[in-house]
Amino acid sequence: MTAREISGKIGGKVEVDGSFDVKAYYAGDFLSRVMGKAPSDSAWITVMNNINVAGVAVLAEIKIIVICEGAVPAPPLIDKCREEGIALVTTDKGVYESCRLIGCHEILLRFPHSFLSFAVRRRRYDAVQHSQHG
Repeated sequence: MTAREISGKIGGKVEVDGSFDVKAYYAGDFLSRVMGKAPSDSAWITVMNNINVAGVAVLAEIKIIVICEGAVPAPPLIDKCREEGIALVTTDKGVYESCRLIGCHEILLRFPHSFLSFAVRRRRYDAVQHSQHG
């Protein structure tokens, strides 16, 4: 999915465009966790909006950053994303709603309550299994 497609699904705005086609997603705000857990060539869904986000995206080889909850990206973040070739999308939607609307197959939510991560992945898995097996 490209930045424009993600933006269309979540009613967002493309701040920095890119032609990347991601198939993996990661949602979370703990930068150290994102660096260690986000799949490369993925989209990162977060509420973080400072320049450190671009640095983490570079280290984790993330191709698209989605900033949620109406957080406005700091101008240095926009400049750094352009410089590093990272697409940047913003939306007023929350993280969970954005993930749901994007339709992530294996979304990895990293919140303090680990059951949420399991519940979201399990619900999506059940829906996929049901659609494949009637």
